[in-house]
Amino acid sequence: MSSALEYWPAPPPWGWTAERDPATGAYTPTGIHHGHLAVQVPFPVEVDLDQLVK
Repeated sequence: MSSALEYWPAPPPWGWTAERDPATGAYTPTGIHHGHLAVQVPFPVEVDLDQLVK
């Protein structure tokens, strides 16, 4: 299983995550994150999006 992350610095900062379905190969959105992003797949990551634009 793989994941994707995209970040947009335009105010307010936000990012979205997606997960790849191994059966179909298609990516499915798993979240839209505003200000703070935290995921566990494919590895734990936590980002304060607000701090990236300062």
